[in-house]
Amino acid sequence: MQPHGSDTVRLVPPEVILTSATDKGWRARVSRYPREEFPGTPVDWDGEFFEVTSVIPLADGTIEYVLEPWRDENVLRGLQRYDAASEAQRIAEAEAARARARNSRWVSWLAMLTGHLPGNVQNRLASDLGVIPTRLTYLSLIPPVLFFVVVGQSVVGAIVAKRAVTLPFLVILAAMYLLVESGVRFYIAWTLERPIGSAAGFLGYILYYWGARDRSRLVPPVTRDGPLVRTPPPDDVALQDMLKMRKAFFTLLTPAEQKTLARRWGYVYRDDANVVAFILLLFAGAGAVTSWLKLADGGFSVTALLSLLTAGLVAIEQLLRLHTLQRGPAGSVLAPLVRPLARKFLQ
Repeated sequence: MQPHGSDTVRLVPPEVILTSATDKGWRARVSRYPREEFPGTPVDWDGEFFEVTSVIPLADGTIEYVLEPWRDENVLRGLQRYDAASEAQRIAEAEAARARARNSRWVSWLAMLTGHLPGNVQNRLASDLGVIPTRLTYLSLIPPVLFFVVVGQSVVGAIVAKRAVTLPFLVILAAMYLLVESGVRFYIAWTLERPIGSAAGFLGYILYYWGARDRSRLVPPVTRDGPLVRTPPPDDVALQDMLKMRKAFFTLLTPAEQKTLARRWGYVYRDDANVVAFILLLFAGAGAVTSWLKLADGGFSVTALLSLLTAGLVAIEQLLRLHTLQRGPAGSVLAPLVRPLARKFLQ
């Protein structure tokens, strides 16, 4: 069998193992129960039909696609061709995606501001910069939550020390509002997988839009969609949607468990692992700093000491994980907390 592009192939009858440097977008076979399964992507390889049974990301960045001859009892849907022309197109698209990624390394920092813009504006920015749209929303949640942590620490510290709260009431009210708004935005971005802006970002963009001389290249702050029609998704789509909603938590599981998810469900740890580790590092670091300041100002406290040790260990672990994630999946001490969410996928 002739591989195309830079791909390599090896035969382990009845399996054909195709190793690729780029993600072809093929999905693996899904087995939900012993008697219920959903076929993987059908592939037309030079006139022969195969089914993708497993998708395995490797530590060196390549991806192994395990293929088996297509079974006649399965319905042939979503056929993908694997030939010189289609592979050349995939390689060109992958190169374009890498070019966008090289040009958008700064987007993570700007996202703390641009993530407050209306959702349709974030979609346009994400498309232009080659990033996941909801990532802009997630990163924009960091400043308001940190603001609430700082204000809350000040208020709680004053109450514990039996001092008067010196912060203006409007500042405390703003911190509480930002926490509620951030919670709602996180819930929408997480469950619906779509970006959503903040009230301040929406108002700011409206002023910018109506004050612009040339609006032809700008995205309107509000767009009208057609009537919403809801239909239940197929079972395989529902399973994949459930995996997407939970896969960020799965980056905290052990490497062996993550490889099992990759083999059975086509899970790719790289999609969310770095973002999750960075967010944990940020909040654990903030917790460690506030606990240290509390110990320094108020003297020894068992609660503050335990908080400092816990937050410090979590922060150090995330630093180590960020380094390890460059080579492969990395587990966390927080794995027992998220393992119940992965139980049905690991069975």
